[in-house]
Amino acid sequence: MPVSIIMPRIKQVPGVVDIDPFGGENYQFQVFVDPFKLVQYNLTLKNVTDAITANNINSGGSIITRGQQSFVVRGLGAITKVEDLDNIVITQKGGAAVFLKDVGHAEMGVLQRQGILGLDNNDDAVSGITLLLRGANPSKVLEGIHKKVDELNTKVLPPDVKVVPYLDRTELVHTTLHTVSRTLLEGMGLVTLVLILFLGSLRGSVLVALTIPFSLLWAFILMHYTNVPANLLSLGAIDFGIIVDGSIVLMEVILRRRERNPDKPLTETDALEAALEVAKPMFFATLVIITAYLPLFAFERVEKKLFTPMAFTVGYSLLGALLFALGAIPPLAYLIYRKAGKTRQNPWFEWLRWKYDALLLRIVARPRIALLPGLAAGVLAVVLALTIGREFLPYLDEGSIWVQIELPAGISIEKATEMARDYRKVMQTFPEVSHVVSQTGRNDDPRIRGRSRTLKAP
Repeated sequence: MPVSIIMPRIKQVPGVVDIDPFGGENYQFQVFVDPFKLVQYNLTLKNVTDAITANNINSGGSIITRGQQSFVVRGLGAITKVEDLDNIVITQKGGAAVFLKDVGHAEMGVLQRQGILGLDNNDDAVSGITLLLRGANPSKVLEGIHKKVDELNTKVLPPDVKVVPYLDRTELVHTTLHTVSRTLLEGMGLVTLVLILFLGSLRGSVLVALTIPFSLLWAFILMHYTNVPANLLSLGAIDFGIIVDGSIVLMEVILRRRERNPDKPLTETDALEAALEVAKPMFFATLVIITAYLPLFAFERVEKKLFTPMAFTVGYSLLGALLFALGAIPPLAYLIYRKAGKTRQNPWFEWLRWKYDALLLRIVARPRIALLPGLAAGVLAVVLALTIGREFLPYLDEGSIWVQIELPAGISIEKATEMARDYRKVMQTFPEVSHVVSQTGRNDDPRIRGRSRTLKAP
């Protein structure tokens, strides 16, 4: 009974498309017929089933209007309890009715178990996996599920029955959002800091850094209209250093023109000529980077779902950065630097350039010296390539482990349940494990196909 109460109420939450139940017993009315009594009354099993079906048909009877109200008329089946089955008339013999209880009896029974769910030390538990509607907001749906579960536990269910979540994706959603936000904020902050150190102009660095939010906004707009999902992989793959490359080049050209004539105001022609000077190289550089992502569109199945959004996101952001660099940097730079004035030199960058010039002269004088660090760097790159991990996906520890154990096809459900119990006991010995859930067999729901004799432990 609690399952029939819980599932309809959780399905009322907007964004929940269905619930996948597992475990527990499915109750049904069962009829046991005595074959000798069937022969005695000259009946067949089909006569019994036809009589039960005829007495349990629901039918509609249109609508009756009374005054300002309309009432739906319908006929409900007569079978609501076991006694109703026993009192069904099958036939007549000599003017006397022959009831089902004359040829057998009915009782409340359960279906043969096809799957059993275990939770920690409980060998027979019941679970339900809530399925999210495609395109729905998981945060809002999870919030609605939590409210509905609290309502069930406090107002609806008996005191000894509780709905206890053991795998809650709320933490996963929060972790994903936190990881994406941290990646974006750290990337923007780091790039802005490097721009300030090397450009030597606070105003110019802030102006170049504006490329990042504009490119992200442009990417989000195009992703919205092309139905490209924003996820951890697609947003985490954006390289802000590449995003601001075009704006840095254009800003350097404008600052160089400003430094050549510090006593003269920067004109609109100077800003326009600077943009035209580097427009072609910037366009082809961006095109080369976007072209490098084109092979990702050849992926299929799971790889396509993972990496195609990343290629779209990077391409959209690069396109937005190019538009901002060519369309916004020149007029904004003109507004900032149009007044005459001496530009400030970056002392740290001047010191670094002096060191670089001295080192470059020494290497030019003895070119063989450059071969040793180059060779060492090549050997180190090969060693690191063979030893470090090769996972491309961003790091995200969900905190759950899914294990599948395939047992022989002919093993009994009882033996499989016993092995699942031993498996849970072993897993619980690890201090890091909070709960162990095992699904043995397949789902009793005919709509859901399950794997035979499979143990799963999140």
